[in-house]
Amino acid sequence: MVFQLKIPEVAPDRVAAELPLALANMLPGFLTLFIGFVVLGIYWIGHNNVFLHVLKHDRLMLWLNILFLLSMALVPFPTALLVRYGDAQISVVLYALNLMVGGVLLDLIWWYATYNRHLMCDTVQPPLIRSFHHRILTGPVIYLVAIGVSFVSLLAAKILFGVAIAYYIVPTAQDLLHHKQLGN
Repeated sequence: MVFQLKIPEVAPDRVAAELPLALANMLPGFLTLFIGFVVLGIYWIGHNNVFLHVLKHDRLMLWLNILFLLSMALVPFPTALLVRYGDAQISVVLYALNLMVGGVLLDLIWWYATYNRHLMCDTVQPPLIRSFHHRILTGPVIYLVAIGVSFVSLLAAKILFGVAIAYYIVPTAQDLLHHKQLGN
């Protein structure tokens, strides 16, 4: 993501006059970096929380994880589209689809690991399994709703993106209990 930001080229004798405008023109790039970084951070935390309980893996688990990582590697592209072309529905839809796919893949990893109990630590109980499914799948549901809402209002769809970010940044009581149980 950071490689999209390039130091502006300004003639040495024009720095004072042109550099401020050149930097202002880079604001969409900084916004893309910030949004993408926060979103990747949210998914990294979710991925980390899942793999706190996964002790083993098999080939299918590895491929599910690779597909999840692919969806995360794509995040900068739809984020840049959203920042640059936020008034185009296709940008909103592609952004939502990318994050929805990432969330569904993360839940598939969790589902696969919990279904194949030999991959999990023994202390994982059904309430935690359900809680993780609910937490992980809330984002994809919000993104799916945002896609539908985008047909009526792009602004409302983008507000839903902010709601999803806020939802995952604020820890739940289950998160706090979970981390307390882990000794963190």
